[in-house]
Amino acid sequence: MAKPATKARGYRRALYVSVLVALGVLSPFAIGLGLVLRRQAARSFDSRDSWRGIWAFAVLGTLAYGLLSWLLHPLSFLLVALFRTLLCGHLAEGVQPLLLLWGYHALLAPVFSLVLEALVKTGQEVQLAPRAVLSRPGSADRGGFFLTGVS
Repeated sequence: MAKPATKARGYRRALYVSVLVALGVLSPFAIGLGLVLRRQAARSFDSRDSWRGIWAFAVLGTLAYGLLSWLLHPLSFLLVALFRTLLCGHLAEGVQPLLLLWGYHALLAPVFSLVLEALVKTGQEVQLAPRAVLSRPGSADRGGFFLTGVS
């Protein structure tokens, strides 16, 4: 019988692959950029700061996505244009709405990288040693190493 941790890991991997395929169909640009962001954050020296930056861009991208969706309603326009070209059989005319749709979803690339990282962790946090304190602010009066008043 398989261990529960192994089963859970297998389920996570299957969910990861299915999310990767679904996002790849939704927007190959966004998933490609999300995977690049995820790889760079995992390979950076201070992974925690890199993920903070990705969180910030995820919030900004989501706000821009929501604002554009609220003001311009591009999804309905692009999906209708795409379905019309598919129904009429003019596939060459469907390339432009499809590329615009994929580009619009590229605003969510940092969100996609965060979702993928939540499913399967790649970053390893580095535990830094505490900094050594060389001197305290009041130690100059007691003959510390601060040289004050030397000419």
